[in-house]
Amino acid sequence: MRQNARRKTALLQALYDAQWKLPGDVEPSAAWRDLMLRLLEKGRVSEAGEVVSRVTDVYVLIAMRSDRRFDQIVEANAARFDIGAAADRNFTSCRPRPKNRLSSSGSSGR
Repeated sequence: MRQNARRKTALLQALYDAQWKLPGDVEPSAAWRDLMLRLLEKGRVSEAGEVVSRVTDVYVLIAMRSDRRFDQIVEANAARFDIGAAADRNFTSCRPRPKNRLSSSGSSGR
């Protein structure tokens, strides 16, 4: 592996270990896909299997399902690659959350 590729793998692993996310608490699914591919190329299948839980982007999941290099991961995590369920999870996470409204203690309907 070239020095640059080793550095990129080390960076991706460090970001993953630090539980890094994009603004808005969004998982960087494409980065985790790249990390998984690098782990698979090194034969570290169980570690790649752990990373898949952080892949949330529907389009990245579709790309992984169609890429034979991820077949072991897809087969071992079939529920994670249910695109309909992933779309539902994505939709739910994108919905605006209701603002926390504090009720005043003196408003009992008088």
